[in-house]
Amino acid sequence: MFQREDWTAFRQLETLGQRAGVGRDEIPDVVAKELVDNALDAAGACEVRLDGGELVVMDDGPGIDPATLGGIFAVNRPQRSTKVLRRPSRGALGNGLRVVTGAVLATGGTLRVSTRGRAFDIRPRDSDGGSDVVELGPSEHQGTRVQVRLGGDIAFDADALVWPQVACDLASEGDTYAGRTSAWWYDSDAFFELCQSAGDTTARELISLFEGCSGNPDEATAMGLQVEPIERKGDRTVPVADYVSDEWSEWLQTHRVELNAMTTPQFLEWLDAKMAPYDAGKVIPPTELLGAELADQARRASREQVVERILREADADRRASEAFESLRPRLAGVDVAAHVRAELEREPSERWTEPVERLAKEIAADNR
Repeated sequence: MFQREDWTAFRQLETLGQRAGVGRDEIPDVVAKELVDNALDAAGACEVRLDGGELVVMDDGPGIDPATLGGIFAVNRPQRSTKVLRRPSRGALGNGLRVVTGAVLATGGTLRVSTRGRAFDIRPRDSDGGSDVVELGPSEHQGTRVQVRLGGDIAFDADALVWPQVACDLASEGDTYAGRTSAWWYDSDAFFELCQSAGDTTARELISLFEGCSGNPDEATAMGLQVEPIERKGDRTVPVADYVSDEWSEWLQTHRVELNAMTTPQFLEWLDAKMAPYDAGKVIPPTELLGAELADQARRASREQVVERILREADADRRASEAFESLRPRLAGVDVAAHVRAELEREPSERWTEPVERLAKEIAADNR
């Protein structure tokens, strides 16, 4: 059976689209949206724009530790469990920066990050999925500024800013949610994935991450779970959730009940009861987001129909076929193997298809 490491799917546009969950032509849109999501997650607001075909996303957040850039912007980084733990300010995919870095790698583009007063070029490696970080010098930006330019026939356009702008508009309305994750945001598969990625996290620690899902002391005593006394130093007290009564709040300063005191059947029954009120099925986005998505899809559909009609009226298939037939004598005279060998000696990190693609474009261009 053939096997490959997960990160290798981020090196080529065809498989990158599968990992990102979009078609090849929508990869620039996803790159822009992921960078804006991260900026909003870090700072609550950001600026996004196109500058001569280059995508620029800036925020005034705390910035990124430069020592971690090579691990963060790399396609071989593991999916972070903090993404599996859902927040309203972030997506659920967990592959965001891998997609960004993979798009740069797959298209031969460029990636520059300025943070905490220093600027860096990030150069993804095809060979092992890591990235080289080259410091360029000082930068005036103290937060995080990411500049991405894609290569080949994949480029950013105005459509790529639609999703990011919707995210920015939503982030600017009202207060940012500061609570814990909610059971409303998970279906059974997503919760199972969270549990699988929890590692050595105890059941008690996992449940404590959810808003409104901590057990009440009266539940624990009613279930007959073991109560442990606690001695605290001095007059120190611990915070207690606001839904706990004053009586039990005082009790919790000197007692505790560990969830791992439950048997497995007890825990599953208790957890099912806690999750049941939040089982509301699939979440539907707000009307504004649905409308923006409909408009975006209609714009794309209109463009595809117009392009298809223009190509049909211009008899593009016949003309392209005639142009290719005229290239056959030139193609027959090319030593492709020698060309590829020479190109790979010059740039060993390339895939063999890349020099073939460049050669084909040169031959086609000479035939104009």
